[in-house]
Amino acid sequence: MKLPRKFDLICYNFDSINHLPNIKSLCSCFKAIRKHLSNNGYFLFDLSTLVALQTNWDRGLWIQDTDELYKIQSGIYLPAEKEVIAQLRKAGFKSIEYYSDMKFKNKLLVENIENHKRVFFIVKK
Repeated sequence: MKLPRKFDLICYNFDSINHLPNIKSLCSCFKAIRKHLSNNGYFLFDLSTLVALQTNWDRGLWIQDTDELYKIQSGIYLPAEKEVIAQLRKAGFKSIEYYSDMKFKNKLLVENIENHKRVFFIVKK
């Protein structure tokens, strides 16, 4: 898809990355996002880790049963977080930071990413 302009910020929230079907899709997604970012633009996204999926999801399913609703969600865990970082670099992103919370105060080291349930990425073109 070709958009008529570029953007300073692109957000891809709510574990959307976890729903891409394969590495090829992940790489294509990152390349398309980079293509539509302005020169100093930012790409923000979050990712549920394997720890989260093992803890919060049962075989890739999450079921919520309340008086108001019955909700079934399906989640696909893609690659390890290190593979996500590798695909970001392959897509041409240079500055990649990752945090354990949305306040962006607890910066993670790559070897510690898999110990957290969710990782928040700030990526700059």
